[in-house]
Amino acid sequence: MREYEIGRALLEVSALIEDTLAMRRDRESEESLVIPVEPDETALLAAAGELIGRAGRSVDVSFAEHTTRSRDIAGLLRSLVAARGDAVRVRLLFARSAPGWDRLREHLDHPVASEGFDVRIARVPLVDSLVVDGRSALLIADSAIGPQASVTRGTEVLGALSALFAAVWNGAAPVPGRIDWGDRARSEFAGRILRCLHAGMADEVAACELSVSMRTYRRYVAEIMTALGANSRFQAGLHAAELGLLPVLGARGGLPEAAREAGCAQGRTDAPEGSNGTFL
Repeated sequence: MREYEIGRALLEVSALIEDTLAMRRDRESEESLVIPVEPDETALLAAAGELIGRAGRSVDVSFAEHTTRSRDIAGLLRSLVAARGDAVRVRLLFARSAPGWDRLREHLDHPVASEGFDVRIARVPLVDSLVVDGRSALLIADSAIGPQASVTRGTEVLGALSALFAAVWNGAAPVPGRIDWGDRARSEFAGRILRCLHAGMADEVAACELSVSMRTYRRYVAEIMTALGANSRFQAGLHAAELGLLPVLGARGGLPEAAREAGCAQGRTDAPEGSNGTFL
């Protein structure tokens, strides 16, 4: 599914959610397909906790923004993982362009922030939703008068949400947690390699730009791909951009100026390495 198709699907599912909430707001029976939730954050968290507590196989969560709500729900998910281990698959999606992205990165850098579940960053806007076992979901639509939310068991809405989540998840960047490249020199060198990958440079050209041997360059690229959970050089560059790992462009719009000036003419130099000859 292409990015514009995902965006269109997001609009369609958002409209479906809003229509469902509007048409069935008065159905408060426990047997109803849609059960309204009181429009305040305490009630939302309680509803999320109840659904998460009933999870038997899976919990899929998407957040439009990184807020107190997302942190609180992530806390509930960590409690679930602590109690159930691998019995329940937990997946979280955040939007790369969402407000609070910088705070999200700081949160994910914490060593226990994403322990026990998978977190990915999407390139497209998201809606707040929580789907449990594909059988029930909490849907939240923020408005000027406060959060409007409902718990739904309607197959039409659940099917749309599950299909949309799967499409966005498959195209999203895995969050690797905190990557420690080492000291400043190694971190800067890793950033230059990421910039080469993002620019789509051939290995020969990139190694020449960085004044290192092909063997050295390819060894570091392999390590970076592993750290980013990437299956290809293109994907590694894309993930680096999505995760905000690319260095600031040099004055000429490519690699940092120092790397350009070194060039191939001055020959290859030793790349900064760790004690074992690697980044990590």
